[in-house]
Amino acid sequence: MEGIKDSDRATNAAGSDWVANLDWFDDFYLQTREEFLNWARKRSDLSQNDLIDTYQQAMVILIEKHTGETNLTLTSSLKTYLFGIAGNL
Repeated sequence: MEGIKDSDRATNAAGSDWVANLDWFDDFYLQTREEFLNWARKRSDLSQNDLIDTYQQAMVILIEKHTGETNLTLTSSLKTYLFGIAGNL
């Protein structure tokens, strides 16, 4: 599976390719990191290190939610979902 793009939608259903195969994760992590940091800097007084920690915590939650037992269907892009998670940390 190629890297997931912002416009992609993902479904966590039994046998879903993107859940079973996390090869996309490195690309997604790198593609969204700087954009997240820029977005978060405008909305927060956190240090650069704290912003990076927040990003990494949000990524962990994203993976946990989509590799767990929950049958969750996203109605937004993964990037939007990730930013939403981070915004609630």
